[in-house]
Amino acid sequence: MFYVYINEDRTCTVYMVEEYIPESLKDGIIEYPTIPQGEGILKAHEDGTLYIETIEPEPDPDPNTETPIKPEPTETLEERITRLESIIEQNNLITVDAVLGVYEELVALREEIAASKGTTDNA
Repeated sequence: MFYVYINEDRTCTVYMVEEYIPESLKDGIIEYPTIPQGEGILKAHEDGTLYIETIEPEPDPDPNTETPIKPEPTETLEERITRLESIIEQNNLITVDAVLGVYEELVALREEIAASKGTTDNA
């Protein structure tokens, strides 16, 4: 026995075991002793008879046909130079900031060492 629920688009959901039918669908289930066999989508006519709607497979692309290559957005030489200069400037700022941070730490450590020795000469 097959338990079939007919969806709004006339496609069918088939349950082979009654216990697996969700409670929310039990009122719409129709029992069928057999269902059509084949490849495709199981659908129901308005009168409740079932049929298989076959799906035409998409044809394989011709291996001899080249797929068109989409060109990448073009960037003028000036735009590219400007973009690269901007990236270099950002990287330089990051590097200078890091170096200044290390320098400040070294100066602070030097002052701490001098203070712990009791001297004021930082040279």
